[in-house]
Amino acid sequence: MTEFNPIPTKKDGPITPPTTSVYKHHQKAAKFASPNQKRINLAIHDTYHLLIELVKELYVTLPNESDRIIVEMNRAEEPLNPICMYTFLTPHFYFYLECSIVYQYRVEYQFDSCLFEQEIMHRLKTTILRDYSTEIMKMPDYPHFFAEVVKHQPEKFKRIL
Repeated sequence: MTEFNPIPTKKDGPITPPTTSVYKHHQKAAKFASPNQKRINLAIHDTYHLLIELVKELYVTLPNESDRIIVEMNRAEEPLNPICMYTFLTPHFYFYLECSIVYQYRVEYQFDSCLFEQEIMHRLKTTILRDYSTEIMKMPDYPHFFAEVVKHQPEKFKRIL
């Protein structure tokens, strides 16, 4: 009997992502969620994007170009990840919108020495996102994580404010 190894390793050869599309949870939510959940999801979606605009307005004022690098990914139609919708990163802030298997939109965020943390948190805590967001556990080396994201993501997702 062959042992099942759910995590491929480099010794098994190159790791390639699956090639079959998945049905995105936000697409299912648009069809099957209750009317109330659809309204909540729309409010979360719109508030997420309004907050991104605020963050951009704040970051454009920073003097160092390296602090104004952003990575913004619309992953709503990405065929391989059913929950991910949008990801937004700066050198000091991570912001992510997903739709769960039960059709509920949810936001995750993280700060790393962010000059605008208080202002962003104030907006998070005074909007619908207060009840539908979670500060994720701090990555031990967020600057390295961000540098790797910038290094490996296509140019279409990256820009300098």
